[in-house]
Amino acid sequence: MRPLSWNAVLLAASTLLATRETQGFCPSLSPSTTSVRGCTSLGVSSLSSEIVLLSYDGTVAETTDWRIDQGIDLALSVWPRLKKLSVIAGDDDNDDDDDDFVSDSDTNMEWLRNKMRAVSDVMVSRPAVSMSCDYALLARLLIEEQQLDRGRSNGCSGKYGSKFHPRETSSSSSPLGASRPLTVGEISANWNKGGCLAETLQVKYHIDFENPLPVLQDRIAQLDKEKQYKVPEMNKAILDALEHSCGNIIVTVGHESDMEMAKKTLSFMNIPLSTVTPDNDSLRQSLDTSRENDESIKLLAVSTTHASIYRDVLRMAHFGSTVYIFESSWHALKQGISLFGDNIPRRGSGMAETIIGKGINLSLNLPKWSSSVEGDINQQNEATMNAWTNLVEEIDCAELLSARIVPSPAAVRRYR
Repeated sequence: MRPLSWNAVLLAASTLLATRETQGFCPSLSPSTTSVRGCTSLGVSSLSSEIVLLSYDGTVAETTDWRIDQGIDLALSVWPRLKKLSVIAGDDDNDDDDDDFVSDSDTNMEWLRNKMRAVSDVMVSRPAVSMSCDYALLARLLIEEQQLDRGRSNGCSGKYGSKFHPRETSSSSSPLGASRPLTVGEISANWNKGGCLAETLQVKYHIDFENPLPVLQDRIAQLDKEKQYKVPEMNKAILDALEHSCGNIIVTVGHESDMEMAKKTLSFMNIPLSTVTPDNDSLRQSLDTSRENDESIKLLAVSTTHASIYRDVLRMAHFGSTVYIFESSWHALKQGISLFGDNIPRRGSGMAETIIGKGINLSLNLPKWSSSVEGDINQQNEATMNAWTNLVEEIDCAELLSARIVPSPAAVRRYR
């Protein structure tokens, strides 16, 4: 057998290394890395600078109950006549419970909360307003729909009726001229598409012939001063992972008005928090890999659209970076698909290079553990069947956060 020449050996070695890189294998760790872990199902490269964006709603904390409480309070505050309509819908016959209507009527309002919780998966953060404004529109719709029922379904039994209708019969109930309320399925299917209920309600519920969303948004500040809402609980696995995390982690908050509640939720961790904005140098500085002493978790409010936030982060990322986005709203997550251009993520790694910048990878992930995703098979199917998105388990996200490989500045310079 003829011995192999050195050229042949070098060619074979280089081919093997190239093959392992393209298939997503972890290369050997260099002494310059500051922490060690193995490959995960998210396919992390050891020399890439990782940036992780986590949505506050759903991914980090379960905020649905807080959104429901705030949405009901918003609706009753901006449209006070709903307090009288709710009597027809089957609540207490007490017209004096003005300011404490929700807190004093928890039992009687349970049907409304149940219905809003069932439709929570289609609530979205619209530009320049909090997601709670969507919940306020939904609250008014459900109360008025129940009023049209004229008490026919009050106190009914059954799996659906007992859960989504008032339990007590109303003394003013009358079957004459009554109509069936919209079901949660009908509302869910037509909220953002189909009948476009959300857009229709913005016209129907106008305030002096103006869009009610800005008025609802302005009222949030007043409610936050008057009421003490229960702080949403963080997801246990994500909490543990964040406490042992390192590197660039950004928690995206739906609106600036939600920032204080996000800070209260994250304050249980022994990790410093810092607020960054996309329109100045604070975000760019927070993504600077040479800043070794900054271990804080960044809070970033979505001022316009999620797509603009994703684009800003990609523009500021360094060469060789990978940006992981975990967003519990499919409506928000799919805004990042266009950033791939014609590039399709490799099977198994779930990431691909973007058209923003050079040598920057992107991974779009829908968190399966979020309550708004867990109970919605449609969102799960969308993320699974779409070539540019991933449906991920909580353990995968926790592993990425808690044991990531963070390169030193010297390693980044060599990689460039």
